[in-house]
Amino acid sequence: MIRDYEEKRGFPRMQLDCPIEIVEPSGGQMHLGTARNLSADGALFHAPVAFAAGTVLTIQIVPEKTVVPPLRAEVEVVRVDQEPEGYLTAVALRRMLG
Repeated sequence: MIRDYEEKRGFPRMQLDCPIEIVEPSGGQMHLGTARNLSADGALFHAPVAFAAGTVLTIQIVPEKTVVPPLRAEVEVVRVDQEPEGYLTAVALRRMLG
């Protein structure tokens, strides 16, 4: 049986379109972006700046509905692709933050 690529993922991805705050802990700089998707082990977001692979960041995804609390996590950049007006950044979740 041939399986679609999306079905081969260990964890399904939930599509998002909500604000994300990205903080570079090393310098304390904060950037605003848009979260595109989220899974149990990673996330994808659009950002105005390019981060180098291996960079550790702190992210906070702010859902539109206040019923769900913001997600705060420490992540590591695994891939960056240039897009019009910014960069598509894939990150691996390292640990959840309180």
